[in-house]
Amino acid sequence: MIKINNILVTITGASGAGKSTIIKKLIQRDSEKYIQIPTYTTRPLRKGEKQGEQHYFIQKEEYKKLKEKEKILACSTVEGEFYGTPKIDLNNPKYTDKCIIIDIGAKGIEELKQIYKNIIPIYVMPPTQERIKQNRNQNRLQRSLKQIKYAEKVCKWLVINEELEKATDDIEKIILIIQKSGKKVEKITKKNIEYLYKKSMKNPVNKRFLEEFYQQEEQAEEQKTENKQEQKKKTETKKEKEKEEISI
Repeated sequence: MIKINNILVTITGASGAGKSTIIKKLIQRDSEKYIQIPTYTTRPLRKGEKQGEQHYFIQKEEYKKLKEKEKILACSTVEGEFYGTPKIDLNNPKYTDKCIIIDIGAKGIEELKQIYKNIIPIYVMPPTQERIKQNRNQNRLQRSLKQIKYAEKVCKWLVINEELEKATDDIEKIILIIQKSGKKVEKITKKNIEYLYKKSMKNPVNKRFLEEFYQQEEQAEEQKTENKQEQKKKTETKKEKEKEEISI
């Protein structure tokens, strides 16, 4: 049974999905209940970020030492920088009556599940790809899309962030329903079961949404390839004409 002093919520999502903003909003709503565990990273501090708020910004040598001491979980490397989640003791009194939130990549959830049994894994998606594209270059877009595919396997709940307040409400409701039921389905009302099914990754509507999301990108990539090939042909044709004119 889930107890209020060891609820662990993982919130995952592609850059541009708004997961960081949602986490901040949850904490603003109830700072006594929600607490975020900052993750480790060796990347530089960005504008507007604060040490220890969402990340612990550390040097690579310190990261390696923490990893050797097995104090970091879900380790990953992105664009040459290291990322990881601090290993925490959920029975620590400071987490009593807290809903502990971790912002983590989809692949890291699998490792956390092996250590922490009562995890509520939520995946946040933007309504369209445009928000991802606005925030990331092509390489990062491809990585984000691969993460979405993996998230279908490890995340249980899907929240589409079309509007911030509504998305935050959805996440709060998912947490509250599961928290109150203690994972016992018989304790969940029919209305809440219907709501959870609506947000479930297994819901055909959500599966279709994810599939269409991919198809849009595949079509976009095919169009880009065709455009490149067309441009290449035009360039080659132009060069051939120039050679003919020179020979004449």
